[in-house]
Amino acid sequence: MTLTDLIEGLEICAVRGQPDVTVNTVTDDSRKVQPGALFVAVQGERVDGHRFLREAVKAGADVVGSDDLAERVEGGWTDFDVAIATPDQMGNVGKLGRILGP
Repeated sequence: MTLTDLIEGLEICAVRGQPDVTVNTVTDDSRKVQPGALFVAVQGERVDGHRFLREAVKAGADVVGSDDLAERVEGGWTDFDVAIATPDQMGNVGKLGRILGP
């Protein structure tokens, strides 16, 4: 399946790049990430998945994040193929308009 297939029907506010990259698996457990997997960092009742972003990267995720990733982009880093913004991240994305463009 592709990232485009996965986000179909979700409330997405912005997409930069071409999200037709292949995704082999989807997980919210950083211990199950492998190359080709999409790691979804979820804020749970007891555990915040954002705490495990480094582990997900070590396990094979290319780049994952939210506030920390926005800070990197704000600093000029744009070495990524696709960025997808959900409503809860639009505050961050608004700050990045001059860097990411239309």
